[in-house]
Amino acid sequence: MKPLKLFVLEMNFAGGARRGYYLLKELARGFPIELYLMQRVPLTGEQKAELQTYARTIHQIPRRDTTLRDQLAIARRALTRGLSYHAAMAEHSFAANPQLRALRPKPGDWVVAALSLWTAPILDAPGPHWVLDQWDADVHYWDVHAQQFSNPLLRLVARVNRNQTYRFCRRVYPRFGRILSVCEEDRQLTLQVSPTAKVDVLMNGLDCAYFSPDWSVDPGRTILFTGTSDVRNLKALRFFMHQVYPRVRSAVPDVRFILGGAFSDETRQEFANIPGVEFTGRVPDIRPVYRQSAIFVSPYEDASGTKMKVSEALAMGRCLVSLPAGIRGLPLRHEEHVLLAQNAEEMAHQTIRALEDPALARRIGANGRVFAEQNLDWERVLGPRLREIVGAVGEVSPRVTGSEARLVYQAS
Repeated sequence: MKPLKLFVLEMNFAGGARRGYYLLKELARGFPIELYLMQRVPLTGEQKAELQTYARTIHQIPRRDTTLRDQLAIARRALTRGLSYHAAMAEHSFAANPQLRALRPKPGDWVVAALSLWTAPILDAPGPHWVLDQWDADVHYWDVHAQQFSNPLLRLVARVNRNQTYRFCRRVYPRFGRILSVCEEDRQLTLQVSPTAKVDVLMNGLDCAYFSPDWSVDPGRTILFTGTSDVRNLKALRFFMHQVYPRVRSAVPDVRFILGGAFSDETRQEFANIPGVEFTGRVPDIRPVYRQSAIFVSPYEDASGTKMKVSEALAMGRCLVSLPAGIRGLPLRHEEHVLLAQNAEEMAHQTIRALEDPALARRIGANGRVFAEQNLDWERVLGPRLREIVGAVGEVSPRVTGSEARLVYQAS
C-alpha cells in the first residue's frame, strides 16, 4: 500500500494541536504513515519515540517565522502570491532550506493536511487525493481573532490576514478531495467560501478511555478553567473573574477556583490577590485536575471551531457551565449536558446552583460523559469514519484492526 503523507503543525501534545496526534494515531490503524512536522522546537527524544509508534518515517521542517526578517519575507510572499500568512509561512520555511524542498507536498500525493497552511502546492494543480483537516473554519477564525485583540495594530493585521485567507481559501478549497470541519457551523462557513467544496463533519474528539472520570472522588466546591495566556483564553477568563466569580464567591464563600495549565507569570500576578484562586502551573497529566473539580466553566463570549477543553470536561464527567459560544459546535442540551447561561448574571446563577447541589452537578456531568462516549471517542466513533473518508479519497481500503472488528461485531 502506498504511504499516506500526514502534514501537521507543531505536534506538541497540547490543546488544539492534540487533534494532530489523534489524526496520526487513528490513521496509523489503517494506513502506513509518513509524518511531516513543522516545529519551532525540535521534538524531544521521548516525543519522537512516541510518534515512531505510529509513523513509518518522521520529517521535521524547522518553522521559520520568529525573526522580523522572516516575518517580512512571509508577508511579502503572502501579498505577491495571494496566500494566507500561514500558507506563506509554510512556503517560506520550505524555501529557506534547499535540502528540505523535496519534502514539500505535491499535488499528486496522497495527503492529509492538518490546517490549510500546507496547501499552497495545489494552487498549481488539483489535489484529488488530498484531505484538509480544519481545526477552525479558516476565514471565521480570523474574523473572531480580530475581535479579540485590544491592540488596534494587531486587530488591523488580523483583518488583513482575514482578507488574504478568504482569497486563498476561495481558490484552494475546490481543489481538495475532501475537507473535514469540526462542526456543522464550520462546514456551512466553509461552503459559504466555496459552495462546490466537498465538506464533511468530523468532530473534535479525544480518547475516552484515557479521559475518564473517577466517581469516587469528592471534588467539593471547586471550579476549573484550563488553558494558557493566549488572548482568547484571557478574554474569557477576565470576563468570568470580574463579572461572574465575585457573585459566586459572595454566595459560596468557600469556593475554590483552579486555573489549570501553563499560564504566564503576568497572568498569575494579575489574579494573585483574588481569594480562592489557585494556579496549577504546567502539569504532565491534566486528568487529576479535572477529577478534583466539580464544575468546568467555559465563559467564552466569542469562539471559533470547537474547544478541546470542553470535550475533555465532558469525557471527564465534569458539570459544564457555559455561555453559548463556549460550547460552539457541540449539540449539547441545556439542563441535560450543560448548564447554559446567556450573560454574567445567569452564569453566576448556574455556577452557584451546581456548587450547592452536588446531585445536579453529578447528573449533568454523567450525561456529558455519555455524550462524549457516543459522539467524541476517536477509537470507536471518529477514527473509523476518518479512515473511511481518507481511504476513499486515496482510493485504497484501510486495514481492519481488532478494535474495529469488535465494533462491527457489537453493532451487528
